[in-house]
Amino acid sequence: MIAAFCENDASGIWHVGGPLPLSLYRIAQVINRLGNYPPELLMGCPRAAAGPVPPRAGDVSMDTSKLLSLLGDNAINPWPFHPAHVPADDGWHGRRDRAFPPDAIARYLCGYGTAIPGVVF
Repeated sequence: MIAAFCENDASGIWHVGGPLPLSLYRIAQVINRLGNYPPELLMGCPRAAAGPVPPRAGDVSMDTSKLLSLLGDNAINPWPFHPAHVPADDGWHGRRDRAFPPDAIARYLCGYGTAIPGVVF
């Protein structure tokens, strides 16, 4: 990736977060569910309702289209790695039919470890 920047006149602000836009709540849902944490531990609330605390980030999604135009569409793996682990709604993390294995976050979200084909999601 660094070579692509050195080999041309690329400049400016580059987001390298991944191609899927996810809010902080959606990210927390993924970690909650695949980490086998109790669903009730995730208590989201609007930023304005958080009280007198330092400001929180709202939408943490990043537009990586500029980076992908330089490196190619497949240069960055999506996170979560498998589409089945992208939250569909606010209650997604609480719907579970089984526990995930201890290495689920590394394997299923980032594609690390054993091969993904054949893994039951």
